[in-house]
Amino acid sequence: MIKALRFILLTLYLLLGSGRSYAVSLPTLADSLNVPVAAEMSEMLQTYRINKNIYDLLVSRYGKRSAVVTALQKQFAADDSVTLIKILSIVNTWGWKGAAHYGEAAPWVLIITFMHADITVQKKYFAFLERAAKQGLLPPYGFAIIADRIALQETGYQIYGTQMRLTRGLVKQYEPLPIINPDELNNRLGTLGLTSYDHYLLHYTPAMLEPYCLCY
Repeated sequence: MIKALRFILLTLYLLLGSGRSYAVSLPTLADSLNVPVAAEMSEMLQTYRINKNIYDLLVSRYGKRSAVVTALQKQFAADDSVTLIKILSIVNTWGWKGAAHYGEAAPWVLIITFMHADITVQKKYFAFLERAAKQGLLPPYGFAIIADRIALQETGYQIYGTQMRLTRGLVKQYEPLPIINPDELNNRLGTLGLTSYDHYLLHYTPAMLEPYCLCY
C-alpha cells in the first residue's frame, strides 16, 4: 500500500513540480569528476527531496501521528539505511574529495545521510565529518547541526548554537538551547568558516535547517 501510494505521489510530484579514521582528500588539479558516483549522488539528493515533499503532503492531509505517515517513515528509514551503506562504501574505499570529484550534490547527500543516521554512526564518523567541514569539503553549517544534536543528546549542551526552541509566553521568539562555553562560541564558529553568533541569531529562521537535513 505504501509503495503504491509513494508511486502515485511521486508521479504527481514529477508532473506538478516541487514546492575508524576515514580519509579526507583535498581536491587537486589531477582530480577528475567520477561520473558514475556523481550521477548516483544526484539521484540520492533528488530522492531525499521527493521523500520530504511526500512526507509534508501526507502530514498536512492525515497528521504527523497518523498510521499512513508512521508507515511511510518506516519505509524511509529502510531506504536511508541502504543509502548509508552506499555512502560508507564510497568513503571507506576512496576517501572524501567533495564536489570536485563526486559532483555538486555529494556534500549535501553526505550531510543529509548522516543527519538521518543514528547517533552511534554519527559519533563513529564525527572526526571525519569535522575534518571535511573544516577543509571546505562539506557544508559547515550541516556539520555544526550534527555536532550540536550529538552534544545535546549526550550532555544537554550544544557546541555551535544551531538548535533553537520557542520561548513561552504571549510573544513567541526563538532562543538557543544551552551552549557550552558561550564565551568561546565565535571562535568555534570561526574554525568552520561561519559568521558570528550575533549575525546567526539576527537572521535565524527554522527554514534555514531545511536544505541541510530534509527531515521526515
